[in-house]
Amino acid sequence: MIVKYPAIYEIDEKNNDYFNVSFPDLIGCLTFGKGLLEARNNAKTALSLQIKTENDYKNHMPSKIEDLKNSPYLQIEYVEVEI
Repeated sequence: MIVKYPAIYEIDEKNNDYFNVSFPDLIGCLTFGKGLLEARNNAKTALSLQIKTENDYKNHMPSKIEDLKNSPYLQIEYVEVEI
């Protein structure tokens, strides 16, 4: 089964080489990466770990990207993992 949740990628204010990643539907599921590629890979790992440890993940319905506030400083995209 594949699940997908929106992730918000935000450039770090102190170091523009890094992106902070959060999942608005999964409180506490956070990561970062140097560059967007590393941030995306780390986001997939973080989501996978969160889903595997969260017994009631089915109660956390993913938001639609179009419902999340977007700005030039943020990039929002779905992250998919297989469980």
